[in-house]
Amino acid sequence: MTRPNFKFLSGEGKRNRTNADLFQLMLCKAWGEGCQVITGHHISFLFDGDLETEDEVPSADCLLFDHEIMSTLFPKDYISIMATLAVLERYDRENYVRKLICDKYPGVLDTNPKHAPEG
Repeated sequence: MTRPNFKFLSGEGKRNRTNADLFQLMLCKAWGEGCQVITGHHISFLFDGDLETEDEVPSADCLLFDHEIMSTLFPKDYISIMATLAVLERYDRENYVRKLICDKYPGVLDTNPKHAPEG
């Protein structure tokens, strides 16, 4: 049997790696500076180097639509922000949140990711 070509899987990994700085900032702002983030196909994290706290967010969209995280980052607007994210194409979602983060926390992120993922 030939393995199917799941382009979306490699696309998701590239999407995550392209936006690793954004995801790290989001998690650290939501959960504290002790949160260490490693981004690949999944977004993994642990706290203060303690492997007992290691866990993961399975996808960029799970992170972008997480009420706890988004309400911490954008307490007044998180519902309307997530509603906007819901109608955007998947690769446009990070750019939208990146702009919001850059507006809220000037100078903490590059305004453009280094390598845009292929749709």
